[in-house]
Amino acid sequence: MQRPIRMGSLQLSNILTQEERTYMQDMAKDHFNRIMQVLKALPRPMLLVFRNINTVRSINIALGAPVDRYFLMAKSAVRGWSRIVSQKSSGFSIFQWLMVSWESFKFEIALRLELLSMRFTVSVLRFLVYAGFVQQNEQIEEFLQS
Repeated sequence: MQRPIRMGSLQLSNILTQEERTYMQDMAKDHFNRIMQVLKALPRPMLLVFRNINTVRSINIALGAPVDRYFLMAKSAVRGWSRIVSQKSSGFSIFQWLMVSWESFKFEIALRLELLSMRFTVSVLRFLVYAGFVQQNEQIEEFLQS
């Protein structure tokens, strides 16, 4: 969803049939007003966040992806969630602290397992491309770069 569109290499006429192009154009026309309503209803700071996410993504790719932004954003979201839970509770007890800590720990483990799974998948795919079992195409190249 947050991948760049390379207009120079974007050739939908080679990928989509005329019927598919017409369908996509019709869907875009039909839903354009609704999309604009949703965007207009969003708080202005949220639009800025969306724009900045794309900017950070582009910078991250330009620098060779030195930072796993998904991991960092997920950890930040969990910290924010734990703060909200603690603020909603008038008397933040040790039990609530343990519960929030346990949930945060479980999420951290799940996040790290997902990260390992993605790295393993990329490694297997690179090996399959290297060994000649899978032919490298633009989709695979884009996946390996992201």
